[in-house]
Amino acid sequence: MIKHWKFLLTFLLIFFIVGGFLFDSFSSSKALAQKMTSNQFEDEEEALAEKKIITAANLNEMISYLEEIKIVVEKFNYLTSSDKVAILEEIQTYKSFLMALKDIAANETSLDAIKTLDSEILNYWNNVYVRAFYWNGSLMQSKVDKMYQQFENIIDELDAEIKKANKQSSSAAQSLVLAREKLKILADKKAQSQYKFAEINDKSTTSVIFTQGKQYIKEAEVLCSELKKELLDTIYYIEN
Repeated sequence: MIKHWKFLLTFLLIFFIVGGFLFDSFSSSKALAQKMTSNQFEDEEEALAEKKIITAANLNEMISYLEEIKIVVEKFNYLTSSDKVAILEEIQTYKSFLMALKDIAANETSLDAIKTLDSEILNYWNNVYVRAFYWNGSLMQSKVDKMYQQFENIIDELDAEIKKANKQSSSAAQSLVLAREKLKILADKKAQSQYKFAEINDKSTTSVIFTQGKQYIKEAEVLCSELKKELLDTIYYIEN
């Protein structure tokens, strides 16, 4: 009987010692887990705050870029009024959407959510990137279109003036023939560039197409310079 009680007391003593140790271990583990959870939460909060700053800075840069394009378009005199209004309205639409995204980003409470938003912003900006190439091409194209129309009108006026004055200057007539030939070549270059700029709708090919369209515009500008000289020569021959 005594042995039985000794055994029971020994068992209880071991139970309390081990139990106390386990309780302390459990309490320590629980405190450590709470501390780690707290630290993780603080780290996520800090990461979220940093991410918001970066996202806001990127959006501000995008909005500023659109503002710069807007100023260029507003000052560009070769665009028709309707084309200018259309481009400015499109720029404003993109700008308003980016500003709305900026407000959404500022109010995000989850790091995963703002990372997802960043991906959406990047995809959206890719569309703006493509449109910016198209706007730039439209500006260059409109300049060549305007010059072409002016030269065409001048040639018609000079032709009419030569006939009206009954001047049979071979030099003036020859100069006008050369001018008309260059105008035809210019029309071809103008059409090629219009075709290329119209194809700007996909990021993967935008740079290549824009470069080709820009090359046609450059060739057209050289032709414009030569055409201007021919017309000035024609005017000189008529006046003298």
